[in-house]
Amino acid sequence: KLGARYPWMNELLFEQMFNLMPQMSFQASPTGDILAFNKRWYEYIGNQEETLGWRWKDHPIHHPDDFERTVERWNYSLRTGEPYEIEYRLRRYDGEYRWHLGRAVPLRDASGQIVQWFGTNTDIHDLKISEAKLAAAEERLTLALTSAEIGFWDWDAVTGHTTLSNTLMDSWGIDPATYQHTLDECLLKIHPDDRDRVWREIQKSTFEKRGYDVEYRVLKSPHETIVVNAKGQFYLDNEGQPKRLSGVSVDITNRKKAELELIEAREAADAANAAKSAFLANMSHEIRTPLGAILGFSDLSKQKDLDQEDLAHFLDIINRNSHQVLRIVDDILDLAKVESGRMEIERLDVDLITLLADFTSLLGFRARENGIVFRVYADTELPRILSIDPTRVRQVLTNAVGNAIKFTSQGEISLHVRFQSELLSFEIRDTGRGISTEQAARLFQPFVQADASTTRKFGGTGLGLILTKRLCESMGGDYILKQSEVGVGSTFVATLRASVSSGLNPQAPGLLDLESKSSSTSDKVQSHLALDGLRVLVVEDSPDNQELLRLLLQKQGAEFALAKNGQEGVEQAFALNPDVILMDIQMPGMDGHEAARTLRSRGFKGPVIALSAHAMREEAERALASGFTDYLSKPVNRSQLIETLSRYSRN
Repeated sequence: KLGARYPWMNELLFEQMFNLMPQMSFQASPTGDILAFNKRWYEYIGNQEETLGWRWKDHPIHHPDDFERTVERWNYSLRTGEPYEIEYRLRRYDGEYRWHLGRAVPLRDASGQIVQWFGTNTDIHDLKISEAKLAAAEERLTLALTSAEIGFWDWDAVTGHTTLSNTLMDSWGIDPATYQHTLDECLLKIHPDDRDRVWREIQKSTFEKRGYDVEYRVLKSPHETIVVNAKGQFYLDNEGQPKRLSGVSVDITNRKKAELELIEAREAADAANAAKSAFLANMSHEIRTPLGAILGFSDLSKQKDLDQEDLAHFLDIINRNSHQVLRIVDDILDLAKVESGRMEIERLDVDLITLLADFTSLLGFRARENGIVFRVYADTELPRILSIDPTRVRQVLTNAVGNAIKFTSQGEISLHVRFQSELLSFEIRDTGRGISTEQAARLFQPFVQADASTTRKFGGTGLGLILTKRLCESMGGDYILKQSEVGVGSTFVATLRASVSSGLNPQAPGLLDLESKSSSTSDKVQSHLALDGLRVLVVEDSPDNQELLRLLLQKQGAEFALAKNGQEGVEQAFALNPDVILMDIQMPGMDGHEAARTLRSRGFKGPVIALSAHAMREEAERALASGFTDYLSKPVNRSQLIETLSRYSRN
């Protein structure tokens, strides 16, 4: 039959061609019966006898998982006459199943009837395994890139088609439903200020036949901009023209933000260190200046031919500068307590007008000394009695008005007081030198002054403003610079929370006449505070403090006894049975805390008053817990000392 259609074909030639084919080949009848296999079949399966007379449904060398699928496809071709093509696994003579591509075509006679099927099986096992490995590698790469939140893209330079990964579309804010797969869509997402730079870098890398690495901003949405790092590589054709561009995009917004925060933190730390260095230099100057005066005039006071008027003048200078040093130390301690959250605010019923009068008597005198007018105004009706912390309010006013006096050489300073909705405010207006915008930005920072140069005209430690602000915040308010103009003056406002304890006899708005309302008394000790006959045991290791306390007590008529350390103090207490013990806390050997506990454990019932240079509230609480009756901080204030001791006098 074949010879009739192909005259040149004869049986011998066909058989030779059949067996010389490199593929496994077969001939089958129109109904699917195998008529013949070539030598490649026998070489593959290793047994000719098993293959003769096979039908596909009885085929024993197909992989079990592929058999039904193969039979179904073969029957379809037999039924329709369409060419047969399928991939399946066939068992080799050594038992290994290898992938093959099976193909078969029908051979027809002159009338179109199928007279035979001719088929081949091509071994594609190695290619199939390579494709599987490649697919697995691509899957692993995709998973790794997705897990690392790395987006990737591919642009076909010939067709213009652009493929983006889901990660990239999500990162860039591209909606997969509306994405048109064009490069322009991607370029338009780049921030306009970066777009030309990025495109130039891409073109440059193409010209130089290298990859590119660039950072730029992406407009993820109208309200969100991200920063990405993009790496790309052009692939060129044989003529050196761009064929495609592939690359990755990583969202580095958080990293850039962290880098910026790190830079800002480093700059802030450097600025803080510089400020602290300047602060220490200023602090050294501010402390050594009054100490120099103290030491200098103390030395001059030793002159034998010094008259009483000069001596009194020198002592006034020593006293004034000693208080200056004490004020600096107190400011440092107060700021430390506020910053650590250990500043405790008291709430006492205070006559507001009397407090203002006491404050004005001191600050008004300083202002007049500088040739400045100082006035106090009530801008609203003021309650008579308020629940506030008088010590801290007085400290705020002293710092705020004192600052205005320091920086005002002429004109006036006014203090405007308001009370509304439980908010007490003090507005301080001056006609001083004013503050520039640059200087205003540095205010209210610890250790920072508006003028930190060595040629500055005005002194100070740089603690006053920040301490005042923290004190106001501790009392539920704030301290701000309301306005300032260089050469014109400044206005600061201090606010704090206060509650009305009594609204009787409120102060009407207007200029306040405070001269007759001050409750200030002289620092001189009144006669009723004399300590005649009071037996006082002083436990103190410092010779200078021993001598100071001896002179103060004996001048007031007290009987003075001395112990130089804690152990000696305990022994003297039981030997002398004093009316009062004044005991230093920090001493070598047995300190004050141990001595007080020892005294109480052995039955001493008398008052024991602690003396300590540690002026923190925690130290006072610890002293009381150790058995002390009362607490006084050093340097000892004469009036406070005598007033405290007088409470334990027998008279």
